[in-house]
Amino acid sequence: MIVVQWIAFIYMILCAVAEFVKIFSDKEIAGRIASFIVCVLDLLIIIILFNTIFGSL
Repeated sequence: MIVVQWIAFIYMILCAVAEFVKIFSDKEIAGRIASFIVCVLDLLIIIILFNTIFGSL
């Protein structure tokens, strides 16, 4: 189960970085806002995964 959590943790970090890049590369304001919201949600999921991974060690 720990391996699955680590894979999800790394995947969410990569998604957050991709959305962060899209915030600055998107020309439309709506696209920037959507990317920002997704980035914040990704960061919340990363924090939750971080706590579950390192809380169970």
